[in-house]
Amino acid sequence: MTTHLPRAPRSARASRSARAATTRHLPPLLIAASILVAIAALTPVIYLVERAFHDGLHEATAALLRPRVARLFGNTLALVLAVCSVATLIGVSTAWAITRLRLPTPRLWVVLACLPLSIPSFVGAFAWLSVFPQITGFWPLVAVMSAASTPFVTVPSIAAFLQADHASADVARTLGRSRAHVFFTITLPQILPAAAAGTLVVALYTLADFGAPAMLRYDTLTTGVFALLAAGASRSAPAAMGVVITLIAAGLVIVENLLRARHHASIRTNYRPAPTRLTTLGTGGVTLVLTTIAALSVAAPILALLVRAALNTRYDTNWGRMVDAGAMTLLIGFAAASVAVILGLPLSYIAARLRSRLVTLLEIATFSGHALPGVVLALAMVSLTLTLTPWAYQTLGALVIALVLLYMSKGVGAMRAGFQQVSAAAEDTARTLGDGPLRVWWRVSLPQALPAIGAAWLLVATAVMKELPVTLMLRPTGVNTLATELWNSSSLGAYGASAPVALALVLVGLIPAVMLARKVTIA
Repeated sequence: MTTHLPRAPRSARASRSARAATTRHLPPLLIAASILVAIAALTPVIYLVERAFHDGLHEATAALLRPRVARLFGNTLALVLAVCSVATLIGVSTAWAITRLRLPTPRLWVVLACLPLSIPSFVGAFAWLSVFPQITGFWPLVAVMSAASTPFVTVPSIAAFLQADHASADVARTLGRSRAHVFFTITLPQILPAAAAGTLVVALYTLADFGAPAMLRYDTLTTGVFALLAAGASRSAPAAMGVVITLIAAGLVIVENLLRARHHASIRTNYRPAPTRLTTLGTGGVTLVLTTIAALSVAAPILALLVRAALNTRYDTNWGRMVDAGAMTLLIGFAAASVAVILGLPLSYIAARLRSRLVTLLEIATFSGHALPGVVLALAMVSLTLTLTPWAYQTLGALVIALVLLYMSKGVGAMRAGFQQVSAAAEDTARTLGDGPLRVWWRVSLPQALPAIGAAWLLVATAVMKELPVTLMLRPTGVNTLATELWNSSSLGAYGASAPVALALVLVGLIPAVMLARKVTIA
């Protein structure tokens, strides 16, 4: 008797055939390069785990069960919850006001909502300390970090408000429901996935931050890891703490990706009702609130730095040292961004052309650096270089590699979006003319994706130039960047002399903030 197996549906067979055809057209060299990069990206994570359990499970457990670790964990949890709450409240409220109310010069409020990204949290902490040296502890830190991270909630919430199904809300209003009832029962549930994804990014940012908590003297898990290393403790204890931080961060990244995917899947309509026109008094009140938020987040820190620099009488600014630090910052930023873009190009193209389990695994491995807080990645690189290549410890090469692993995901994401815009028909045409897959990628795909590649390079370069903990822990002796120069000066209390350094870092941060503001469309 002949057994007839059921045939797969036509759509499934077509999907498999399309994937198989796409795989045949992908350059094998790019696939091999992507696998090697993914393995390299995973190496610090693997070695961190090995280092944590090097002295045995009992020692690692004992290190984590110390009372100080419990206190650091409690401090970190309280900080994350407080910052996320403040950032979410301000971010969602700001996004609602920008998208649903008729305000004067609406584009201005989008720019002001993105500008806090130009002031890294440790620069904001330095700015307030330069004027009020006595403000330290939990609540000042919450204020500084909330100001720096609120745009992570505001921007996706703006997109969610614009893409939500407002038709249902209009129907509910015609049935007599109040504006508040419609907002909380219909509109808010639609934008929650995007807002929650932004909140998780805030949580990841807060969990990983080192500079602001250290400057404002609030102990967290990241400052605890740094303190153990500075005290010369066994690397197993800080590595065990690093594994805990990494697991928490990885969980946040996974949930954030799931929420972001859910948000994109929930988009149902492009219908946008006309913004609500308020009374003159109401418009003035909302404008005043938004202006106050922008003033406290951006204008006040910059003004504080300018005033502190102008009134500096105690220490003279070492302009030669600042120029050297600026040149080194540019050098490291250029090198790390260039390496990150080159290494990320193969995976960016493959991820844009093919969705499969292999590609997903490669992306997860490559993005593992995104789940590693800077202090933890630096700890892993210290142990890795001292064990495998002692001659590379505290060299510019090791520093650049660590920064590439930390920020390569930014470049891959931007370049993948660029390759997705490249016409597949143009590639097919080139293949019919006899060009091989690699030649098609080089002559057709790469030139068309150059704007996205340039944007990716700029994003990675500016992120590297503002980075503090990895550079602080891995830089060669005597080498300083603008970030480490600011750290050293603040440790000495030379706030006025270091204000120009902080202002230079703000200028660096303006680049990604302006790029993000240009991408946000509200009209």
